[in-house]
Amino acid sequence: MKHQAHRNFLEVAFAVLCSVLVIGQARAATTPSPAVVNGTKWLQSQVQADGTLLNEALSIATPLQNRAESLDTLNALATAPAPLADQVAADTTDNTEYLARRAVTLSLAGRDASSIVQQLLPKQNPDGGFGGATGYSSDPLDTSLVMLALAQNSQSALPAAQNALSYLLTTIQSDGGVGAGSDSQRINASAMALLALQSFPQSLTTANALKQVSSWLLLKQGADGSWLGNSNLTALSFAAVAPLTTDSTISTTATAYLTGLQAADGSWAEDPFLTAVVLRALSMPAPAATTATASSAITGLVVDSKTTAALAGATVTLSGAATATLTTGADGKINFPSLVAGTYNLQITSAGYNTYTNTYVLNTSQTLNIGTIALTQVSTSGIVSGTVTDAATGKPLAGATVTVNTASAVTDVNGNYKIANVTPGTVTLSAAMTGYTTVSVTGSVVGGETL
Repeated sequence: MKHQAHRNFLEVAFAVLCSVLVIGQARAATTPSPAVVNGTKWLQSQVQADGTLLNEALSIATPLQNRAESLDTLNALATAPAPLADQVAADTTDNTEYLARRAVTLSLAGRDASSIVQQLLPKQNPDGGFGGATGYSSDPLDTSLVMLALAQNSQSALPAAQNALSYLLTTIQSDGGVGAGSDSQRINASAMALLALQSFPQSLTTANALKQVSSWLLLKQGADGSWLGNSNLTALSFAAVAPLTTDSTISTTATAYLTGLQAADGSWAEDPFLTAVVLRALSMPAPAATTATASSAITGLVVDSKTTAALAGATVTLSGAATATLTTGADGKINFPSLVAGTYNLQITSAGYNTYTNTYVLNTSQTLNIGTIALTQVSTSGIVSGTVTDAATGKPLAGATVTVNTASAVTDVNGNYKIANVTPGTVTLSAAMTGYTTVSVTGSVVGGETL
């Protein structure tokens, strides 16, 4: 099995497939912005009589990539000249990307792409995925491309399509991102996977995958609204996450970033490919203005990673679509009821433990169980905890002062205490309370452990 040679930063090459979702949405959008109007005029002026593009030789992309992207965008926002579609149809390159690109673009242009789809299917590997060409190992990018081509041509129910979906799901990593490599490669692969997953009929499995990948991708958006300060990557990522979030900040900041890079002539870097990609992203409808209904909830459980015992006293903070804070009780449970749908950042802190953070997408009327969150102790210090009781009755004593070296705590109503961030080594522990004899014992504290 051959391994795919890395494309140069024509990870831009894969931006075309946002067409599958964006084309229909762009037509339904309200009055286009001045940036879109000016950009569309510039792109129209690029199309020559023979269907080639004036600046395609100067582009970051190949001629076919330029022509296919421009055809998709002009079909969505204006009128695409027939010679441009003829140029795309005439290409005979046999690699997976180009075939999938042509199958999508020509179908969107109203032409029959069934023969191109038939050329794609034999390239499928035994694992269900697709590589860059016949005999190349599967990868999430090419697999996503083929899935989009199959979906656009109403073939998502084929066994080959379902096998491709199964492969793509295996490429989602534990952090929610897709594939391996640099941040830019993973962002690109994750955005493409989101587009592919959205193009297929929805099931519980795909819905969960969409939540995982979109949450990861949203974490990668910078404060300036971009993804890694790259206009192509930003346009692709924005097109992928926009249908999955109601958070207007994501749209507002991404749009501002992209619009700020537009040249005076209406283009982006005088590049037909990049201009076409950005125009479609800017044509995404803004999140619908709806009255937020607080009908959703987030639940979960916080435990100690070593003992698996419920962790009381942990502070859980939500920010994003709404803000809320709670402190876990003896059962360690998390329960944030009556939340509006949206994207949430969740943080869990507890003295002596490493902080946990994650991002979740919450849908309307959804109770999202985030599962059991196991906090790990800080390795450079230990925790001393226990219960103070009456020696005669065995009943817990509330209000007793427990001291470990120079640190102290007061027992709660159940007689429990916890002192974190204790320096490893031998310690002296004492418990004192009015009316009782002070008791002292010694022990040894180990970093990352609870005594």
